[in-house]
Amino acid sequence: MPQLDALRALAVAAVAWSHWAPHELHGGILWGPYGVKLFFVLSGFLITSILLDCRQADSPADAWLALRSFYVRRFLRLMPLYYATLLFAALCNVKPVRETLGWTLSYTANFYFFQRGSWNGVISHFWSLAVEEQFYLVWPLVIMFLPTRWLKPAVIGTVVASAGAWLVLAMLNFHSPVMATLPVLCCDALGLGALLALINDSSTRDRLAKIALRVGLPCWLAAEILSRAGIRHPLLLWLQQESVLLVFVWIIQRAAVGFSGPVGKVLENRVLVGLGTISYGLYILHNFAPQMLGPLARALDLPRWASRGLPNRMLLMSLLTIAVAWVSWQVMEQPIQRWKRFFPYRPKKAEAGPATEVEAPLRRAA
Repeated sequence: MPQLDALRALAVAAVAWSHWAPHELHGGILWGPYGVKLFFVLSGFLITSILLDCRQADSPADAWLALRSFYVRRFLRLMPLYYATLLFAALCNVKPVRETLGWTLSYTANFYFFQRGSWNGVISHFWSLAVEEQFYLVWPLVIMFLPTRWLKPAVIGTVVASAGAWLVLAMLNFHSPVMATLPVLCCDALGLGALLALINDSSTRDRLAKIALRVGLPCWLAAEILSRAGIRHPLLLWLQQESVLLVFVWIIQRAAVGFSGPVGKVLENRVLVGLGTISYGLYILHNFAPQMLGPLARALDLPRWASRGLPNRMLLMSLLTIAVAWVSWQVMEQPIQRWKRFFPYRPKKAEAGPATEVEAPLRRAA
């Protein structure tokens, strides 16, 4: 599913823009939150799809094998680069990293930011990685072992409860940027992606995705327009963030099937898909780029113009982040990915046949 890789690249670009560009250049768009929400919906969709395939195990023993393999494969995919980055930054005496190692090493940085009430420099984006890891810890148990008839009600209930919690907080006029770091307030995005995966029939999934677009897009545009007109009612922010999730549901469904025409060509561009392949490294490393830029410019004796001015700085930070993420992928991440073959989701005898058209890319995504 190359178009889904392209969506990852676009999500990272949105988050990086929110961190690198001055606020006045954001155009009033919540680039960072939107990028993270797109990641969450996509994660809910892909991980639930994989777990539903694992759920077809022939016996309880096979189910536990699939669950063990899921956790090991997640560890192999996510933790080596994450911990290597923390170790290197700590050795380089990066203050926010050193003073929060207990939180970041335990994947609880989201709770740290919530109790702190504000962000903390280069590790600010680590909250979303913590939420993802907490999701990966709990969600497999729900999908693998909850009775089939309860799956959809449980996922719908999760989405409604999360959206409802946001609504209550909005009605109480209680809002802080770090509030979104609580897992319960991220379950609307993760749950909508999971709900999309739970719909087996492709035509039904297409119809529901179109309904999501028809409801979500007008509501999101209305909320954006009213906000820009100076109307600051707390319900507008709630409508803005919930309706954009519906738009993302449609985008992900269309990308999973494959956009055609000009949009499809853009999302299948080799550069964009390649950036999507290394998107995890790009996401982890991008917030360190501004700190690395000065020492790098001095070490390489770059011309004075190269490290001054926003366009030049943005270009250099982009190239630096891509270069380090690419090296990480080639030297560490990709070789470690090969270890996954020792942890199949199903016993060897069940792996004899080729994966189905849908299963193969989803397993690669895991």
